[in-house]
Amino acid sequence: MRVRVSRTKAGVIGGNNAVLYAGPIHWGWPDRRIRENQFLSRAAVTTQDKWLPEYVTAVDTAMAQVKGVSAYGGTG
Repeated sequence: MRVRVSRTKAGVIGGNNAVLYAGPIHWGWPDRRIRENQFLSRAAVTTQDKWLPEYVTAVDTAMAQVKGVSAYGGTG
C-alpha cells in the first residue's frame, strides 16, 4: 500500500508491478471468477476516526490557498 499525491488528486494505491493482484482482489474480476473483497474500503471505514481529521485539515488548508473559493464550495 502506498499513497499517491499530485497537484490535483490524492489516493491510496494497492499493489505494484510485482504485486498485480491487489486491484482485482479488491474490486473483483468476473472474467476470472474472482469475487470482490473490498479490504481497502473496510480498512478505511474501520480507521476513519484516525485519518479523517488530518484529511479534513489538509483539504481545508489547500482550499484556503485557492483564490476566490471558500473551503465549502462557495465563493468568497
